[in-house]
Amino acid sequence: MQSDSNVKDILDMVKILGSYGKPVMLAHYKPANGSNEVFNNDMNKLFTDETMNQLISKGLFAFSYMDYNLLENETSYQIVKNGILKYGR
Repeated sequence: MQSDSNVKDILDMVKILGSYGKPVMLAHYKPANGSNEVFNNDMNKLFTDETMNQLISKGLFAFSYMDYNLLENETSYQIVKNGILKYGR
């Protein structure tokens, strides 16, 4: 992943992979520099109705993180927790 925003890359990758007609899992997400700021910005942009609808319509069924280091930050943890509670199936 990049050390700045990764949202466009994620949208593009899911669109490309989803075009094969198979479910898509975004695996091992983590900003290149391990920045909590980039992580939080990405998660806040991803966990919106508009973005999640785009990703799901293109085939996204799962999302995983590289490790738990960024989730040790309480703000980051709450952003992800709230996103999972809202969009998880």
